[in-house]
Amino acid sequence: MNSVITDIESCFKNYKSQADVVLLKFDNFVNNDSFQGDEADASKEFVNTVEKGFINSQLEMQKKLLEMYRHAVTSFAEKVDSAPNARIDLEHLNEAEAELRSIYRELVSYSDFFESVVDDLNRNHGNVYNFSRPYSKPYSKPAKEALSHLCGGDDLDAGFIHSVKQAFIKYDMEESAYIDSMKLINVARYI
Repeated sequence: MNSVITDIESCFKNYKSQADVVLLKFDNFVNNDSFQGDEADASKEFVNTVEKGFINSQLEMQKKLLEMYRHAVTSFAEKVDSAPNARIDLEHLNEAEAELRSIYRELVSYSDFFESVVDDLNRNHGNVYNFSRPYSKPYSKPAKEALSHLCGGDDLDAGFIHSVKQAFIKYDMEESAYIDSMKLINVARYI
């Protein structure tokens, strides 16, 4: 995204340098004392207010857009993901969370099943051969905890993916409010 902003900034700088030349020529026209009379005054007034106003509004819009883009990138890095090439959307986060939650539930189901089998073996056959140790249960706790940390396990409002989704939603709401506060629509209407 930073390269996109750099490209936009370059285009805006190029436009501004060309607009500055046009604005200077407009000023020269408006301040030209050799062009006089009612028609000259009307023409100068039109150029001074409408034409220059149009270009200045475009420059203002470009400045605000660039500020908005920079703010969005900085805010995303601070609030959601600081990786320079991060790409996140809720659809993929929801899919990943659902898939991991499905895996978590299968793991819990299988581990509970195997633990009950081992309990049955120990209860029914553990003393038959006088084993000094009972049959051991598979240790699935670390895998369950890791998956639960990622997807929240049985808690739909927990887990790393849930926290990323919430940060993303909050970021989106805050950026929308920021964009609205810039009143870009007012500048666009003038243009």
